[in-house]
Amino acid sequence: MLRVAQASVDAPLVAMDAQRLVFRAECLDAAVMAFMLFHLADPVQGLLEVARVLRSGGVVGVATWGEAPSFPVSTVWDEALETFGAGQGSTAATDQNDLMDTPAKLERLLAQAGFDTIRTWAERFEHHWNLETLVAQRTGLGSYHRRLETLDAPTRARCLAQITARLAEIEAEGFGYRPEIVFAIGHRP
Repeated sequence: MLRVAQASVDAPLVAMDAQRLVFRAECLDAAVMAFMLFHLADPVQGLLEVARVLRSGGVVGVATWGEAPSFPVSTVWDEALETFGAGQGSTAATDQNDLMDTPAKLERLLAQAGFDTIRTWAERFEHHWNLETLVAQRTGLGSYHRRLETLDAPTRARCLAQITARLAEIEAEGFGYRPEIVFAIGHRP
């Protein structure tokens, strides 16, 4: 993400552990935690760190995944990767999403970290891929990319050929995905 941001942002960028932020206490007015809180081993500790660096009255915005409908193209990928013996990849992420996949759960996490919740809600997001854009996305980043990288080049090519052939059989509407996104806005007292 830093590499992508460097191309379009003229500001200092830094990577750090979200559970041990290098910022001094009470130095920020706002923080955004977009689709990352569920990757932390201890989401409450991450929120406590954000509370520590926010000034009194500072605001935190959180977005995370809610209910995820079945997605046939993911089943194709999962089955093929399993068949070809793909590992989990070198940076398999923690998934604590079950702790925050509803507005009520996310509100509880914010309260545990000392935030007053201003608002929590959920909305459906819709995205449509086609065969080419889906394969490009999944081979270029994320967990599917990491899993593919565990295969040697010839096996990876056979796996991708099988995936592509199976995906070509899916109708266009099968490439549409409508997960729920859970949002929260809270403030530090």
